[in-house]
Amino acid sequence: MKTKLLATIVAVTMVFAMAPLTGETAFANDENTEVTEYNVWLCGEQLTSDNCFGKGWEYSEYKGNGTLTLTGANLTTDEENAMVYAEGINLLVSLNGKNKI
Repeated sequence: MKTKLLATIVAVTMVFAMAPLTGETAFANDENTEVTEYNVWLCGEQLTSDNCFGKGWEYSEYKGNGTLTLTGANLTTDEENAMVYAEGINLLVSLNGKNKI
């Protein structure tokens, strides 16, 4: 009888110990995520996992191959920066609809 009661108490304790008690636990993991820098620049700004989409454009990368999709984008840059620049990867630029570059 004592063994069964002890086993039940241990099992219940383990369940509560494994369950997150607040939303802060999940949020803390989000704060520790690393930012991935891609070897692609759009209008002079290097793309990262934090800025891989914007108004009318989106960038994705898989195994060294990147895809920049423009859908109704209106991109501008200055004389010193290229509109799109990629280094060391295969980059596919997909144009959908009317885009102004």
